[in-house]
Amino acid sequence: VTAIDVNPASEMFHQALFTVPLPAGVRPRGIAANPATRKVYIGADGAAGGVYVLSAAGEPGALARIAGTDAALGVVVNDLENLVYAWGITGTLRINAIDGSNDSLLAAIPTTEPNRFNSINERLAVHRPFGRVYFRTRDNVVAVDARRGSATFNTVLGIFPAERETNDVDLQVDETTNRLVTVGGFAMRTVILELLPGIAPFASQSQVPAPRTPVDVALDPVTHQVFTAVSLGV
Repeated sequence: VTAIDVNPASEMFHQALFTVPLPAGVRPRGIAANPATRKVYIGADGAAGGVYVLSAAGEPGALARIAGTDAALGVVVNDLENLVYAWGITGTLRINAIDGSNDSLLAAIPTTEPNRFNSINERLAVHRPFGRVYFRTRDNVVAVDARRGSATFNTVLGIFPAERETNDVDLQVDETTNRLVTVGGFAMRTVILELLPGIAPFASQSQVPAPRTPVDVALDPVTHQVFTAVSLGV
């Protein structure tokens, strides 16, 4: 894991600050940072796969594997709740819920959902004000309660159809308009879900046709526009 300074006012602008190696045989698959705690979380598979935590200062001994986590690919952070979620691929498909205050495993949340396990996909997204994490599986979007103190904390609240995927998926959440956008289905559409903060996490679904299957999506939270990348082949 390499830290790079992108602060124009810094003397180290556009330079590598430090590099911390992962253990031998461990492959990083996903990474997310918590700006409130200045910690970085790495999902990894391989010989000693799991979720690793790294101090953003990168001091010696700053990297540690979080006990109980299994091989993980995607990682997201809710800095408002100081919670980390990573989807694991060992045995039954599950989501690792991690307490950022002490970097311990809070729960291994089962989803009972099949998945294609493509390591380059973005399958997790967070709605911080709602305290929700959304997981894109092969056919659906799974909503998990990620709000501390909730009676349903770290449980699956609902599952909403999102069409069978092609193995290239992405999802983004607009925290202002409360919409989740996901792409990657065989039906060649962008799927938009209206999100709710209560026990029923989804309200409705809209679909926007595309000439081919969209495989990636970017969100502009200022204009509330999304941009999808469509592969037309050669």
